[in-house]
Amino acid sequence: MSKTATWDAIVVGAGPSGSATAALLAREGYRVLLLDRSAFPRDKACGEYTSPETGRVLERLGALRAVEEAGARRLRQMRVLSPAGHSFTMDYGEGPHIIATPRRILDATLVEHARRCGATVRERTKVEAVTMRDGRAGGVLVRDKGGTREEQARLVVGADGVHSVVVRSLGVSAPLRWPQNLGLVAHYRGYNGLEAWGEMHVSASGYAGLAPQSGGLLNVGLVMPMRASKRMKGSAVERFEAFACPFPAVAERLKGAERVTAVRGVGPIGARVRRVSGPGYLLVGDAAGFFDPFTGEGVYKALRGAELAAEVASDALDKNDLSEKSLSRYSKFRRREFAAKEMVCRLVQGFVGMPAGMDYVVKRLDRRDEARTLLTGVLGDIADARAALSPLYLWSLLRP
Repeated sequence: MSKTATWDAIVVGAGPSGSATAALLAREGYRVLLLDRSAFPRDKACGEYTSPETGRVLERLGALRAVEEAGARRLRQMRVLSPAGHSFTMDYGEGPHIIATPRRILDATLVEHARRCGATVRERTKVEAVTMRDGRAGGVLVRDKGGTREEQARLVVGADGVHSVVVRSLGVSAPLRWPQNLGLVAHYRGYNGLEAWGEMHVSASGYAGLAPQSGGLLNVGLVMPMRASKRMKGSAVERFEAFACPFPAVAERLKGAERVTAVRGVGPIGARVRRVSGPGYLLVGDAAGFFDPFTGEGVYKALRGAELAAEVASDALDKNDLSEKSLSRYSKFRRREFAAKEMVCRLVQGFVGMPAGMDYVVKRLDRRDEARTLLTGVLGDIADARAALSPLYLWSLLRP
């Protein structure tokens, strides 16, 4: 085993959060190493639609034009349909709009952006563990075609997703009790309808998301409880098609359409950690905790979290203070930024799991313009999520 020169920061995982963190730190002049076990472009199971505020974060990052030129599609609306067929529409008017982008395109574009900002990117490199030095994270043990070695750094950033090696190595994972869901995703061509909008269909057994992409593709994502998936037999394709049956409106959209990709799965859709920062390390993206994103804020949260992580990391690196206390500001920033929105998402998931409750709420959102407008802004990460948690708002929504 050989050792190499010290980096200022090693970022493990080159998804949106990892690439954005690497780009921001490299742009400030730090020596940044970005590692991923995959080669880009690569496919990833995802709903592939993002909340409208994502575009503004990409613009601050300096990557919006590249993402748009690579094939992003803007959607003005998201329509939500309840189990009984009631619906309401979240309409973003003239903008900002939902950005629908295949992860194969988005992730590869952001990796290239990190390179242009000065980060060193190594693909097909597996991180096996975090190494410790003087009581803090001091690097990572990596394996690639050249063998196994340690890469040392002043700071380690875990951005390697739900099943994070960094999280496991540091021993900071926590049990996920609810919701325990499985997601299955495939792309179709030749679908019916859906011009400048996407749709979320809720049934008594789960939900389906339809997100039109550029090039005539439609992302179809099906989400079901893990316990239900275990009772289903057959291949991923057979389970995908069987689970689509409770959604007649989805079947109508797909009538005559051709599935053009494999069915990819991810489960459980969610993860929890005991802490997102500690001596010598930060966690970003799904590695920092992930809640089933019915509302489509996953990529936004990854990119905004990267901005927060880069701000704290830059200050800590400048002061050469990578202690737990120094990096704990990141935890506080994340709570301030995301706690209220996560509570709203949990309330939404609660109604998704109760068909009668979902029907009740959807009917009222369709009829009550002010309540719908506020929730549209909150779920789009445009409005302050705390407004949707106020007793007055909840009464205006739920009153008979």
